[in-house]
Amino acid sequence: VLEDDVAFATVSGKKLTVGAGVDGPTFGDGYSITLSAPPKADVFVALNIDDAKVKVNPRTLVFTPSNWDPQAVEVNASLYKGENNTYIMDSRMALLTHTMTSEDSFFDGIEVASVDVAVEFSADSVPPPKLEEVRFLDEGNGLNV
Repeated sequence: VLEDDVAFATVSGKKLTVGAGVDGPTFGDGYSITLSAPPKADVFVALNIDDAKVKVNPRTLVFTPSNWDPQAVEVNASLYKGENNTYIMDSRMALLTHTMTSEDSFFDGIEVASVDVAVEFSADSVPPPKLEEVRFLDEGNGLNV
């Protein structure tokens, strides 16, 4: 659906879980950002994270008038070292925010939803199960969420 009268950006996942182990990231997570309409000028989305050990790739998204397809963001994390150079294996939360700028006044400065990142200590490279689709059935009539 093309919304050409209202500018917004959609964030596909607002809660992520990533694994951090002694040897570095064990599993990552990701999301995508989509614009509501094609921009008239390049649109830049800067990604800012409040935890130095959480890595975000890429750090800046660029949407152009000729390529405004959804863009993917990958997130992973490492453990912090505490006293005596030992790893701190506690779970923690990080906040990933977005800043949108553009010469196109339609998109410049619009608010983009933040993403919560749960960092879990994990020695396993297999991420926890993630709910992708829910289906409710009522006498043969289904509704996908």
